[in-house]
Amino acid sequence: MNSPAKARRTYRRFFARTAVFATILVLGLFGLGLVFPPEATPPYALSAGGVGEAGSGLRDLQLLVMVGSLIVAIASFVGLGTAGMLEWLDARRARKEAKMRWTRGDARTVALTTEPANERLRALRAVTTSSIEETPAQKP
Repeated sequence: MNSPAKARRTYRRFFARTAVFATILVLGLFGLGLVFPPEATPPYALSAGGVGEAGSGLRDLQLLVMVGSLIVAIASFVGLGTAGMLEWLDARRARKEAKMRWTRGDARTVALTTEPANERLRALRAVTTSSIEETPAQKP
């Protein structure tokens, strides 16, 4: 399974591509509606067959596709923003964890923890902490 960081990058890429495709589709259909406006016929005017204007079905389909792609574009932009925010928070958390690490002389990275691993280190920490707290601060 992918790591969460890889999955977020994949989601962000997916949402970006979907948003671009849906936005281009919306703009294209909107432009098509502007270039070829529907004819001004009253709604009660029926053709000989009683079905209505022959091009109204195509116009309705165009409007349906345009509204659907507009909804997809908005949802993709929201998903892109959410995935980007989660990736940013993950990178920020990684930077914080990197500050909690230090490198030894032999280039091995050691993680600093809040609590020592064994009893001797806990005792040493208790002694040093108490001695630091007991000594008065020196004024320069």
